[in-house]
Amino acid sequence: MKKRLYIIPGFGETTRDKPYKDIQKNAKNKGYEVVPISLSWSRHTMSDWIIEARKKVLEYGDNNSSILGFSFGAFIAIELSKEFSFKKIFVCSLSPYYSEDLKFIPKVAINWLGKKRVADFKRYKFPTNIKTEAVFMVGDGEWKFAKKRVLGRFKKWKGIRSLKIINDSNHYIGSLKYLKEIKKKL
Repeated sequence: MKKRLYIIPGFGETTRDKPYKDIQKNAKNKGYEVVPISLSWSRHTMSDWIIEARKKVLEYGDNNSSILGFSFGAFIAIELSKEFSFKKIFVCSLSPYYSEDLKFIPKVAINWLGKKRVADFKRYKFPTNIKTEAVFMVGDGEWKFAKKRVLGRFKKWKGIRSLKIINDSNHYIGSLKYLKEIKKKL
């Protein structure tokens, strides 16, 4: 059975963007069937995006599948892992917007997200019972709070896990060092 890789981009991005095309090409070269999941970002909430991504996974199934998500895409990948049996999750620069995070988020970020999205994020607590193997990645130049949350969530992960802090990278999956690390981990 061929292995499959679902790819979920970060907020406002699409799997047609160059970094995601590079990841898809590399994954295909490593024998993956790639299923890109581009989402309808405008005027939607995390719950909407999870439902949208879930439909794609239901269409293809989770047999011999892994999932890679960046930022909000990583959040979605973790949420999908509650109900699907992925072999591995690639958690790239996980967004710190779980319910327990919101009280620490600067007002400017809360205003940018909007009331509807913030209310929806309150529904999601970081899961501590998923045992799927996970590869956590985060740039060393990311927002300090987000980086701290990734490190804390890595420590709480119940399954086999690994962590890669990517030097000279910030919150951008397209940096050469970030892409290089993803390609290594696939």
